[in-house]
Amino acid sequence: MKSKLQKYNQAGRLLQISEVAKQLFANFYAYIQNTLSITQKHSAMNKRLLYFSSILCSMIFLALACAKKDACKDVDCGVNGTCLEGVCDCNDGYEGAACAEEWSAKFPGEYLGIDVCPSGTVPLNQNQPAKITRISETEVQIFNLGSFQSTLTATVKMATATSTTAEVLNFDDTDIQGRKFVGSATLSGNKLIGSYMVTYTNGNSESCSFEYEK
Repeated sequence: MKSKLQKYNQAGRLLQISEVAKQLFANFYAYIQNTLSITQKHSAMNKRLLYFSSILCSMIFLALACAKKDACKDVDCGVNGTCLEGVCDCNDGYEGAACAEEWSAKFPGEYLGIDVCPSGTVPLNQNQPAKITRISETEVQIFNLGSFQSTLTATVKMATATSTTAEVLNFDDTDIQGRKFVGSATLSGNKLIGSYMVTYTNGNSESCSFEYEK
């Protein structure tokens, strides 16, 4: 997804192209006029040449001016994005060719795996899996991370500014028992791999890593 600055830069480039096309047309037209004045200024042939050259330059100018507009003619980005140079630029929370897929849609489900902490290794089985549910297009809820029986809110993000899909969860939340969880995870296929620091109510904390599979 492109930033506002990138959009403004691209709009600026389109304006520059238009201005350059205008200048080229003006220069070419002036050149034709100058050439004709040097030869026979009032001859019918030269007037016809000037006329047809002007039409040709106008057609070239119009083609350059309309080229960018036509790129989005048949592109439908729905209500969650806008077309930019023939490609959908999606709003936060949406991805895909037509901006129809929510970032959070790929995360919900039950996960099994293990958490590795200094205090020990904690398995998650079918009786007590970790669960992720949707809150919005940019947020999900994680239940039972590390078998803590906590309910945490996580934000869905893209890994980098150039990423095309959002596969990262970031969380910084405190459960009802007063334990604070700060961490992140990345989804790759059905695997969710991440790490977090949990701070207990007595002030002690430990860093854990986990690998789950949906």
